[in-house]
Amino acid sequence: MKLIAGFLLTNPSWAYSRVGDSYNCIMINSIILEDGKIIKEDLKKINFTWNQDQIIFGSDGYLSEVSIPLTISWGEQESFRAQSSTSTVNFKNKIFNYSASYFYTISAIQAVCEKAS
Repeated sequence: MKLIAGFLLTNPSWAYSRVGDSYNCIMINSIILEDGKIIKEDLKKINFTWNQDQIIFGSDGYLSEVSIPLTISWGEQESFRAQSSTSTVNFKNKIFNYSASYFYTISAIQAVCEKAS
């Protein structure tokens, strides 16, 4: 019994991200490339929930009420990739990277996230 308790205390698998977890993020960089110019955007909050088959962004942050299909996840590594026809989200160890490419613009965002309580 002591061995099991020691393992749980030193290997807190419950601390890893999993399907169903929600996150609050703060942007550290946000740029748009448009007409040959780099435009720095105001830094905003992002919040999302990691669901079984998609990432769903909350209603009160950047990308509000957008969902992006989950393409691969590694819950034990706290990471996933979600991708649509125009955008990609990569998330690993609380670092959130988003990119979107449209006909005339490219957007890129990097944010630091914490699990919502």
